[in-house]
Amino acid sequence: SLNNAPFLQQHCKHELLSTRAGLHQMYGDNEAAIRLADEYLQLPEYDDADRYIPQAEIVSGVYIYSGNDVPQAIRLLEKAMEYYHQGGKFHNMLRIISRLGIYYRLVGEYEKAVATNQEAINSYNDSIAPPNIVIAYGEQANLYAELGMYDRALELNSKAQYYSLRKDSFGLGDLYRYRAAIFGQTGIKDSIFYYLNQAEKISALQGSFKGVFVNKVTTVEAYLDYTDSVQKALTLALSICPDSSR
Repeated sequence: SLNNAPFLQQHCKHELLSTRAGLHQMYGDNEAAIRLADEYLQLPEYDDADRYIPQAEIVSGVYIYSGNDVPQAIRLLEKAMEYYHQGGKFHNMLRIISRLGIYYRLVGEYEKAVATNQEAINSYNDSIAPPNIVIAYGEQANLYAELGMYDRALELNSKAQYYSLRKDSFGLGDLYRYRAAIFGQTGIKDSIFYYLNQAEKISALQGSFKGVFVNKVTTVEAYLDYTDSVQKALTLALSICPDSSR
């Protein structure tokens, strides 16, 4: 096993523990994943930025998905950002920056979230995979919507859609749903249901049962906000029941 490899034990302790923790997290063994992540944190800190950054991404993911420990994930990624600003390199740095922005939003640190997502957007260039910039723009749009800056949110959502269409419509269904939610906050009824309909179409084209299902549930909730659409909500809700048994 990995744990019994002498070379790894001597020269790659950080990588060994982070990899094992990540594997346990992937297979749903949350208790073991957290235990290994905690062991990782007990090791002496890296002095090699390029080695630390990818390990921080893995271990922060363990704390998020196996322990729902957002503050610990933030601490790890903040350290990764320090190394990055000092010249550290990682081919998926934009993904790490975007994740840190998301985690800041989850704990209500909106100013940090906006600044971090903007750094992700500013760091984009044509050599970076478009899915990462889709996430950065999409998350920034959602942040501005939460802050009540709806025009800016719609503008950023449009940018996210632009990059999505450059990458096989990656995340487009979600972006349409987010856009519908923004219009829901501003009470523009026609636009809500237009974009929910677009979201369902793209999810169906992509063969995403989950996307179609989530979209129908979201549409039911949207109908319930309007007294003249309650019957539509009931009809759609009843149609979901057979789908949910698949």
